[in-house]
Amino acid sequence: MRLKQIHLLKRIDLSSTKMRHLHLLKLTDSSLLMLKHWHLLRQTGSSSLTLKHWHLLIQTGSSSLTLKLTRLLKQTGLRSMTLKQTRLLKLTGSGLLMLKHLCLLRQTDLCSMSLKLIRLLKLIDSSLLTLKHLHLLRQTDSSSTMLRHLCLLRQTDLCSMTLKQTRLLKLTDSSLLMLKHWHLLRQTGSSSMSLKLIHLLRLIDSSLLMLRHLHLLKLIDSSSMTLKQTRLLKLTGSSSMTLKLTHLLKLTGSGLLMLKQTRLLKLTGSSSMMLKRLCLLKLIDSNSTKLRHLHLLKRIDSSLLTLKQTRLLIQTGSSSMTLKHLHLLKLTDSGLLMLKRLCLLKRIDSSSTKLRHLRLLRLTG
Repeated sequence: MRLKQIHLLKRIDLSSTKMRHLHLLKLTDSSLLMLKHWHLLRQTGSSSLTLKHWHLLIQTGSSSLTLKLTRLLKQTGLRSMTLKQTRLLKLTGSGLLMLKHLCLLRQTDLCSMSLKLIRLLKLIDSSLLTLKHLHLLRQTDSSSTMLRHLCLLRQTDLCSMTLKQTRLLKLTDSSLLMLKHWHLLRQTGSSSMSLKLIHLLRLIDSSLLMLRHLHLLKLIDSSSMTLKQTRLLKLTGSSSMTLKLTHLLKLTGSGLLMLKQTRLLKLTGSSSMMLKRLCLLKLIDSNSTKLRHLHLLKRIDSSLLTLKQTRLLIQTGSSSMTLKHLHLLKLTDSGLLMLKRLCLLKRIDSSSTKLRHLRLLRLTG
């Protein structure tokens, strides 16, 4: 021992140092400790440190600990820390942890966290987590969260998630959601979804919805859909709807369709309707079309009606036509009747014209 080290021993009150403490000093390799480190050990209360704590300090690399880090260890309650917890601090890179991060670890109940959870915190980049995010992790029951779920949270951009969104994830039963569903939620813009929309997704059984269906919901503007419209989609069998049919619903203005009109479309066999026919229904003012008129259109074989014939029907006042008149038009070969003849029928009061007169008109050309 050099003169400097002997002087240090004298400064730390050698007279009060017992045989045990001297043995501890020898175990911690006093020959390598400089004046600064000795002073730090004195500030942290070396007189109350037992052999176990001294051994922990040497395992965590006390030679590289500065005054700031040593004081942080004291603030986080070194006396109650076991060997396992001290080694955990080393695994999470205690050399880079500042006072703020250590204080956050204490607030999130470090004593109950196992080695696995501490390593998970390292994986999700604890150096960037602020107090708000750590508090959110605690509210979502981080103690029961496994590595897989934490990894999923990282993929869904946890840094930009607010407290409200984190609570929504808990409401939708995140424990059962797999990586695929999380990815789907991200693609449909979960960051802008409110509590109401998340709840709607749960009602329509999001666990069975595949990537294709979620993409369809995005195409028809799910952000503006209310609870009523979402329930309508479920009633019309959205699970069996292909991309083409969903796109058709968007073209016909599904935002304005009420429950009655949606059920009418289902009754008329919307699954077999092509884009052309849906466009025709829109041209003839589907908003004012009742169940009776839609049923009539189906009976007169709407699949054979072209755009020209549909426009003729609307010009002649199809809204006031009964089943009898529509049937007469079919018998007289409406496919060959031009606008002039239809206009003549209207002028001569078609409501009083019998089947006989219509046949006579056809015979006379």
